[in-house]
Amino acid sequence: MKKHIFETALLLGLIFSVLTAALAAETQDNLSKKMIRLHIIAHSDSEADQATKLKVRDAVLSKMEKLTRDCADISETRTVIYENLGLFEDIANEICRKEDLLYSAKAELSQSHFPTREYETFTLPAGRYEALKIKLGKASGKNWWRVLFPPLCVSAAESVEEFESFGLSEKEAKFITSEKTEFKFKLLEILDHVL
Repeated sequence: MKKHIFETALLLGLIFSVLTAALAAETQDNLSKKMIRLHIIAHSDSEADQATKLKVRDAVLSKMEKLTRDCADISETRTVIYENLGLFEDIANEICRKEDLLYSAKAELSQSHFPTREYETFTLPAGRYEALKIKLGKASGKNWWRVLFPPLCVSAAESVEEFESFGLSEKEAKFITSEKTEFKFKLLEILDHVL
């Protein structure tokens, strides 16, 4: 009898885990369609290459803020990014030249896999997101990423209402700001690696 109860409890736990992960995967998929991220990958993990990555980050973000200031939605932001890929690449290459580096940069707008990322007031689940990707040289070093759209100021994004104002549904906003997301996101990462 005890064995039967244990097996039933185990089966129910497994069903619950799979359903929770499936719902998390669906919400992540919906979130990914509403976001564009910035992904900068350093040439290597050397101190100089990591410092260059941060200089590229600062220059690109400064230009991005000016270019996308008046963008009302993700479509406009995507268009601005796509039309300025050459500019972002030029910015990165200029920094490489100033640093006397023997490699160059490549900018692209593409889908990329990101791990779960915790910010101060929200967490984004692992999954595929559209991203402005800037690869420096061999792009084999540590990387840096941020959400470009919606323009979430990490320290200011403290409420569900603020996320909703950027086009996320109430469910999505609660999903990424909930303290219960760690379990859901871990299941999502496990399933992502299994499938």
